[in-house]
Amino acid sequence: MASMEDLARRMDQLAASFQRLEARLDSAPAPGSSLRPIRARLEAQSRPASDAPGSPALAPDKDVYSTEEEAKAKRARPAMYPHTPRRRLDTLEMAARKYKDSEALDFLQLKEMQGFYNLAAILLVFSVSYIVLRNVVEHGFRQDPIAHFLCPQAFRDAMIAGGIITTAVAFSMLVFLLQRAVVSGWMSPSVMLGLYAGVQCLSLTGAVAAVYLTPIGPLPAAGSLCMTMVLNLKSHSFVATNLALARERVELIAKCRASDDDGAEDADTEGAERPPRQKQAGNAAAKRRRRGRARAEAVAKEETAPASDPAASPEQSSPEAGADGADDGAVTAAPSRRLAALKYPGNVTPLNFAYFLACPSLVYEPYFPRTKRRRWKFIFRKSLEMLACFVLEYALLTQFLLPVLAAPSPYGPLMEIAKLAMPSMAMWLVGFYAIFHCMLGVAAELLLYADARFYDAWWSATSLDAFWRLWNKPVHEFLLRHVYVEGIHYARWNKGWALFAVFLISAVAHEIVFSASFKTARPWFALGMLAQMPLIALSKRFKGSRRGNFVVWFSLFLGQPLIEILYFREWMATKKGQFFCVD
Repeated sequence: MASMEDLARRMDQLAASFQRLEARLDSAPAPGSSLRPIRARLEAQSRPASDAPGSPALAPDKDVYSTEEEAKAKRARPAMYPHTPRRRLDTLEMAARKYKDSEALDFLQLKEMQGFYNLAAILLVFSVSYIVLRNVVEHGFRQDPIAHFLCPQAFRDAMIAGGIITTAVAFSMLVFLLQRAVVSGWMSPSVMLGLYAGVQCLSLTGAVAAVYLTPIGPLPAAGSLCMTMVLNLKSHSFVATNLALARERVELIAKCRASDDDGAEDADTEGAERPPRQKQAGNAAAKRRRRGRARAEAVAKEETAPASDPAASPEQSSPEAGADGADDGAVTAAPSRRLAALKYPGNVTPLNFAYFLACPSLVYEPYFPRTKRRRWKFIFRKSLEMLACFVLEYALLTQFLLPVLAAPSPYGPLMEIAKLAMPSMAMWLVGFYAIFHCMLGVAAELLLYADARFYDAWWSATSLDAFWRLWNKPVHEFLLRHVYVEGIHYARWNKGWALFAVFLISAVAHEIVFSASFKTARPWFALGMLAQMPLIALSKRFKGSRRGNFVVWFSLFLGQPLIEILYFREWMATKKGQFFCVD
């Protein structure tokens, strides 16, 4: 009976609780109370997150909202209508409060603002189309490819450029012969380095002199000088890498011999004091060490051994290839296996060097990873895309750039920069796609070259140093290995001096190409490259943000027309307007 009475009492208490809860659902908050009615709280929880009145980012001033007023409005409206008036913020204000820490383009890409983002894309396409259409209507088509490419100047320039590139290839083969003489023992490395420096200087100065002393145009001159520079960089990487391999090989041979001699002496000494069974084990260990020493000596004598084909399988160059499946001991295993894995000096062959000259890489490797087959559809598609890009480049140059550069604007350089900025950026982007994505990709596919990453996502770089690392991977890898790392390792530079050397060498190389191609001694490009160092330090303040990406694009947007005005305008003024067979 007692249990039944307790149960009935609890049921009465539960019913009273439900009655109090129902009363609170329809009651207004007490004066001075900070609690809102439960019904309003439940309605707030059922609303979307963006409409939640309890959200700190969306909470308005307390005196502009009353739950009682909202309840009155709800009771006064016809029940058949779906719309319920409630507390809601303005759409733009709600989005601004919710994403008040977001940046401009992040804000435009929200679901609430995607219409404006699409409008910006439509305006961009419409503006570009209008500029092209207006230019064609006012000036007509300026392209005459038959007259341009079949004029006597074009044939003359092609012959001069071909001669410059052929000479550069001959100098590169001479560098190979010098390296081969060192491998064969006919020449010491120090003598070879002196001759190598002379050959490199003669190759570069000869190309520059040929451009200056002949009437070649700027575009074919720049192409031939770039090819000469590429061949010089490849030759330097070939020599520097092989010298590093030779030093490492000598060190490994010395380590193997020293460790094998110490192991053999220890085995002979301990064998005299051991029991017969332990003496046999010591003799077996000594035999294994002697076999390892014999392998090291055999590798040391293979100075004139034939090189392996560049298409050799990766298994032939693996560290385990020369171990013979035996355990040479914890001391001698690593040096002997590393020594057996080195392809030097067998890699110094004409076939290996010719493959390196043809492959799309500026850093030499004794063995490059290879693909198994060629994708002919990919080659055909990228070749067509490259051809289309070059046609578009030609149209942009003749239709938009040359007319502006040939006639100085009476409104000053700012108006000229404004006219040149958009076609210059378009020409640069199309040229980047044609060279780095199409041309180098086709070359890699034809040569079965597997490492086909020639750029990274530079367009999303948030600092200038990230842009220079990402947009041109072959040049970046060359400067990283042969300037930055070797400067720190050999010259004992600190990181600051090594970074300065990277930009200095890059500035000098670009200035040689531009000054020689346009036949003007104006160090504008070199100064612009060196000015990147303080700009890099400044852009690091915005690293990781969209503002940093704006800084990168803004520098590119202004840099292209400035270079064209400083170099192209000089050529157009001094050469009476002759540029690529265009009057």
